Amino acid sequence: GTYDREIRNNQDYDEWLEDLWVHSITPVIYRYANVSEISREKFEHRDVPGSPFEMDVRSFYGNRDIWTALSVKLDAEEGISEARGRALGSFNEALTLVQQELISRGIPVG
Repeated sequence: GTYDREIRNNQDYDEWLEDLWVHSITPVIYRYANVSEISREKFEHRDVPGSPFEMDVRSFYGNRDIWTALSVKLDAEEGISEARGRALGSFNEALTLVQQELISRGIPVG
């Protein structure tokens, strides 16, 4: 029913976001950013040398690739968040109806 469909949708959302990140956003970040500089603390405890290339964050401004990748990611996250919010609202309504039915039958809820 609806519950099963929403659970499948939720899994599809996760897979789609992962695919978006791996195939659309990560390549842009790797092309324009110095990842070892962005997440320096992640690499500090490992034997990973920093990049010899200085990252110029000013080049991010006005960069259509970066702007597009990040705006697509933001739009996807917001849209999925809204869809998950609607699903949660539906689940809450269903739970309320079940609780009301149990109470009407004299079954304690709580």
